[in-house]
Amino acid sequence: MGGELRPELQSTIFTDNYPHNTEFHQDFDLCVNVTHATYMLNGYLFIEDGTGPTEDEIQRAKIASAAMGYSFQVTQVQVAENPASKISVTVTVTVTQTGVAPFYYPLALTLDCTGITIPRQLPGVETIVVEGDSREFSFDDVPASAECLGRVNIGLSSAHVYPGRRVEFAQVGGDENGDGVFVTLPLPPTLAPSVASSAVPSSSTASPTVLTKSVCLKRNKVWYKGEKKVNNNDRKACYNDCPMIPKKDKRVCRKNCRSDWKNEKIINNHQNRANRKECKKLE
Repeated sequence: MGGELRPELQSTIFTDNYPHNTEFHQDFDLCVNVTHATYMLNGYLFIEDGTGPTEDEIQRAKIASAAMGYSFQVTQVQVAENPASKISVTVTVTVTQTGVAPFYYPLALTLDCTGITIPRQLPGVETIVVEGDSREFSFDDVPASAECLGRVNIGLSSAHVYPGRRVEFAQVGGDENGDGVFVTLPLPPTLAPSVASSAVPSSSTASPTVLTKSVCLKRNKVWYKGEKKVNNNDRKACYNDCPMIPKKDKRVCRKNCRSDWKNEKIINNHQNRANRKECKKLE
């Protein structure tokens, strides 16, 4: 799954002076592609006393981080008439793995729209392992209405994700909260008696909506607020576990809780600033 960068390389690996492909200095991107790493720890990047990384190093590290792990995209959505019913259709979603590593826990594809009381779920997204592989998921009995097909929300769901956090697609196309990918599908034509025995498919490729600066900033604000809340809740939960530890180790436990909280806060602050900077580049 991952590990830690050698300590003696952490302060140089994202600089221009890093001696790529020399003894004990392997190329980071090559190693990620060979090992299929999900994460690599680098404590140096979180030093803030003036002896830590430059902004350029941080940006390079973020690019390297984004190249690791799983990455799923909705690459096609098709709607097919249901010959047995004029009030429902079958929606088939193609999901493609564009990352270098698998998702290690059960992951379901979800579909939601107006007219569906509980979002539909189909298991098996985690079985798409190899980069470039795809799998189709077919949702039956989806309402054949303009209200539903005019705004279909496709998402990812896992019971192993912390409360308040999401598994997201690696593409723009959701709402301002970053939830799922939205697509508009065509209403099926009325079935003629002569073709009532077969489904007539029509398709619409999932096309991400245009992301504006205001939507981007709003989405980032919601994300940042959620991350802070989750981090604070994690610290409280960590503190609550400390009384279960022998008295002499309780102080160390609380200190570690605060250290973990502070590190996560630094990560979120860095990401928030980077996100806002990218948002402001938009129209």
